[in-house]
Amino acid sequence: MSIFPLINSLICAILAIFVLSRNARHPLNLSFSLGLFSLGFIEMANFIALRSILPLFWIRMARVGECLLPANWILFIYAFAKKDRQILTKDKLVISIFYATSLFFMAFSQREFFITPLSDFLFRIERLGYYFYLFLCFSMIFILSKLEGILFSSKGAVRWQIKYAMLGLGSIFASFIFITGQRLLYRTIDLHFIPIHSVIILISLSLIVFASVRRHFLDVDVFVSRYAVYTSLTVIFVGIYFLSLGLMGELARKLGIDLGYLWEIPIIFVSVLILSIVLLSDTVKRKVRYFISRHFYKDKYDYRAQWLNFSNRLSNKFTASEICNATLELLSEAMYVKQLSIWLYDEENESLQIASSKGLAKVDFKVEHKDFISFLKNRPFILKESLKKENSKVYEENREFFEKARASLCVPMIVGDNFIGIIAIGPEFSGKGFIQDDFDLLTSIAAQASNALLNVRLSDKLIQIKEQETFHRLSSFIVHDLKNLVYTLSLSLQNARKYFDEPEFKKDLLDTISNSVSKMKVLMAKLSSAPRGLKINLQQIDLNNLINEVVDSTKLNSKDINIKKYFGDIPVIKADKEQLKKVITNLMLNALEANGNRGEIKINTYSRNGWVVFSISDNGPGMDKEFKEKYLFKPFHSTKSKGLGIGLFQCKTIIDAHKGRIEVESEKWKGCTFTVKLPV
Repeated sequence: MSIFPLINSLICAILAIFVLSRNARHPLNLSFSLGLFSLGFIEMANFIALRSILPLFWIRMARVGECLLPANWILFIYAFAKKDRQILTKDKLVISIFYATSLFFMAFSQREFFITPLSDFLFRIERLGYYFYLFLCFSMIFILSKLEGILFSSKGAVRWQIKYAMLGLGSIFASFIFITGQRLLYRTIDLHFIPIHSVIILISLSLIVFASVRRHFLDVDVFVSRYAVYTSLTVIFVGIYFLSLGLMGELARKLGIDLGYLWEIPIIFVSVLILSIVLLSDTVKRKVRYFISRHFYKDKYDYRAQWLNFSNRLSNKFTASEICNATLELLSEAMYVKQLSIWLYDEENESLQIASSKGLAKVDFKVEHKDFISFLKNRPFILKESLKKENSKVYEENREFFEKARASLCVPMIVGDNFIGIIAIGPEFSGKGFIQDDFDLLTSIAAQASNALLNVRLSDKLIQIKEQETFHRLSSFIVHDLKNLVYTLSLSLQNARKYFDEPEFKKDLLDTISNSVSKMKVLMAKLSSAPRGLKINLQQIDLNNLINEVVDSTKLNSKDINIKKYFGDIPVIKADKEQLKKVITNLMLNALEANGNRGEIKINTYSRNGWVVFSISDNGPGMDKEFKEKYLFKPFHSTKSKGLGIGLFQCKTIIDAHKGRIEVESEKWKGCTFTVKLPV
C-alpha cells in the first residue's frame, strides 16, 4: 500500500514536465506546475516516511510541502479564472498574503512546537501546527469555492473541456479538507491514513491527466461571474461536513465506538466522485428532464414559460445573427437534441445559407436547389425519414444538406408570403422520435423568430433606401460643384482674350486650370463610382489576359509589392471589358491599401459549376463579422479612415449587371479574399 505515494509523486512530476514543455513561460502553465510540485513533494516525503526507521524528519518535510500547497494552487486558480490570464492588482494582494502566511509556517515547520512524535506512526500536532492546519483548512475551502465558481460559470464545450480537471482538483482539495478535519479533531497525524489519502489523490490525478492531455483544459478561457461566486455551495457543504464530523466524534467517545473505518473512506469517495460526474453530464440532465416531462406532465413543454423566455431574449437582439443565436440557444435548452442550425433565405441568389449552428462542425456550403426550397415553403415541417419515402429525388439532391446539418426535422420560417429560412433540428437523443409537442414548440418559436428576422430585413432595406436618397443628393451636389468649376474656367477663358500676353496672368491661368482639373477628377471619380442604370457592352473576353492588362497598366508591381498569379485553364466569357476592368482595378487597389502599399497579393482564376471565377486576396487587417453582414457593398461605409465606401458598391453593381456574384471571406486581422463569379 505504501507504493501509492510514490506513484502520485511520479505522476505529478511527469505531468508538470509535460505542461512546462508546451510553454514554460506562460503564467498558467508555471503556476499549475508549481501546484503539482508541492503535491508531489508531499507524496514523496510521505512515501519515504512510511519506509523510514526514523520517519519524523520526513513527516516534517511533508509539512513543508503542505505549507507550499495553498499559495501555489491559489496562484493557479487566479490565473485560470481570468479570461485574459492577467492577474489583477487586488488579486496579487490576496496571493501575496497566502504566500507570506505559507512561508511563515514553513519557516517553523521543523521545530518541536509544530509536531512531536508519540509513536512510530502517530505524531502530535502542537500549538503552531494546530494554527497551521486551521490555515490549511481555510485555504482548501477557499480554493474549492473558486473551483466551483469556475465550473458553474462554464457552459457547453468549455465545461466539457474543464469538467474532469475541476473534479480532479476539487477531489484533491476535498480530501485535504477531510484529512485536515481529522487532524484538527484529534490533534494527531496518523500515518495509517497516508495510503488511503494517496489512493484518493491517485484517482483524482488520473482525471487531471486525462483533462490535460486529451482535452487541453489549460487552453480554455473561463471568466467567473459574480453570480457563480455569490451562489457558491462549497462553504455550506464544508460547514455541514464539519458539524457532522464533530457530532460523530462526540458520539463515538460517549458510546466507545471504534472509528477504524479507513477503507470505507475511498469507497465513499469514489461513489461521490462518480455521482458528481454523472450529475454534471448534460446528457444525464436532459434524460432526467425528458423522463419527468413525459411521465409527470400533460405536455412535454411549458409553452407559456418558453414563449416568455424567448420574448425576453429577443428584446435586446437587433441583428439577424443575434436573433438566430438566441433562437438556437433557447431550443438547445428546451429540446432534447444536440445539433441545431438556422438557414436564412437569400432572395438575390435564391439559396439557403447557414446563419447559426450548435453542435455542428463548420458548414461551408449553400442549398441552391429550387425544388427543395419550394418544397420547404409549402409544408409546416419536414421529417427526413418521411421525405425519403415521399420524395426520394428531393432527398437525394439535398443529401449533403441533411448529412452535414444532421437534419432530422426541418421547420420553415415564414411570415405571410415572405420565406425567411428554415430551422434544422438534429436527431432526438432519446431515440423515441419527435411528437406533436415538438412540432408545436418549433412552429411557435419559428414564427416568433421569423417576425424578428423580417423586421431586421425591412429595417435594413429602409436604411438602404435612405442611403440611396443621400447618394442621389450627393450626386446633385457634385454636379453643382462641377458647374461652378466650369464657370470658373469659362471666366478664365474670357479674360485670356484680354490679358493672355501678361506673364503673371499666364501663371494664374495655369494654376486655375490645374486646380480645376484636379478637383474635377476627384468629383468625377466620386460620381462614376456609383453607376445607376448601368448599361453593359458584352464582348468575348479572356479573363486571364484582362487581369494581366490591369496589373501592367496600374504599375502595381514593385519591390515592396509581390503579386502572385495562379491562373487556371478557363473558357472565354462575355462581359463588358471596361466595366470589368474597373472591378479588377478597384479590388486590386483595395488589396494594395489594405497591405499598406506593401506585402503580398494573390490572384486566382478557375472555372467551376458553370462559373468563371477570379479571386483577389490580401494579408491586411481584414474586416469583422458585423461589418460584413451589415455594411459591405453598401455606399458610405468603409473600413478605411478616408474611404467613401463607394468602390465596392460600384463593383457589386457592375457584377450584378453581368448576372454574376461577388463574395468575401474575411476575419479581423486575417486578411480578405474577394471572389467574383461570372457566368460562362
